[in-house]
Amino acid sequence: FFRIYAAIYEGVGQPLNFIIIKDNLTRDQLFFVDDNFPHDDITKVYRVAAVDEFGVEGFNEITATSPNVPPAPPEDFQAIYSFRAFGNVKHDVIFTWKGNTEKDLTGYQIYTRDAQDNLIPRRILKPGETSTTFFGEDPLAVGGELFFKVYFITAFDDTPTPEGNRDESELVEALAIY
Repeated sequence: FFRIYAAIYEGVGQPLNFIIIKDNLTRDQLFFVDDNFPHDDITKVYRVAAVDEFGVEGFNEITATSPNVPPAPPEDFQAIYSFRAFGNVKHDVIFTWKGNTEKDLTGYQIYTRDAQDNLIPRRILKPGETSTTFFGEDPLAVGGELFFKVYFITAFDDTPTPEGNRDESELVEALAIY
C-alpha cells in the first residue's frame, strides 16, 4: 500500500513538518486529490511512500502549488423590492443568496449600475452573511423615466490577482422579485 505525507513549504531553510494526509492507499487507486488548502498560492511538498509488508517505507517527493483562482460566485442571488408607501418612489431591497464555503473567502460585494451603465460598488459583506437590506433606495432616472436599479454580487477571496487587484468571482445579477 501507499501512504501520503504533506508539508507546507514556507521558504528555503524553513523546516518541513510532514503529516500523514492519506494512509492505506491501495495500488489500484491511481490518484489522490488534496483539497485542504487554506488559500491560493500555497506550495506543499508531498512524500508518497510505498510501504512493504514489514512497514518499511520507500518514498518520492513531489512539490505542487495551488493555483490562484477566483472564488466561485454566489448562487441564487435575489433582490426583493418592497415599496414603503403608496405613491412613494423610495423602496427597500431585501437581498438573499446561497453562501460560498471556500476556506479563503473574505466576503461579498454588492454592486449596482448608474444611469451611464457604470458599475458602482455598494456594500461589502462578511463571509457568513447571506442576506442584507438596502433601505430607502431611489429608482434610477434615465431619460426622464424611472427604473428599478439592477443589482449584482461577487464573492472575493484573500489572495490578490497577479495584477494586485482583489480576486473576485464573476458578477451574478440578482433575480428581481417585485
